[in-house]
Amino acid sequence: MTDNRDHLGTPPPLDLAVEVTCDTCQQSTTFHVNEDRFTSWRARRLAIQNAVPHLSAPEREFIKSRVCPSCWTDMFGPRPGR
Repeated sequence: MTDNRDHLGTPPPLDLAVEVTCDTCQQSTTFHVNEDRFTSWRARRLAIQNAVPHLSAPEREFIKSRVCPSCWTDMFGPRPGR
């Protein structure tokens, strides 16, 4: 099911809490997302930036890779331009 309310200017509800634990440091963070969009991303029907546009790029990467922003920077250095 797709929530069409965002087409009318109203963002979809953030009705699912997703807890992600970093595979490196074991830090956990809970993100609130729209269940329909998140499910579509998990099924590879929607790009993550469209599924959770309210999250920052590092937060989206954490969800995808299970490596928190701090560990990511420790492993790969700061993002270019910073």
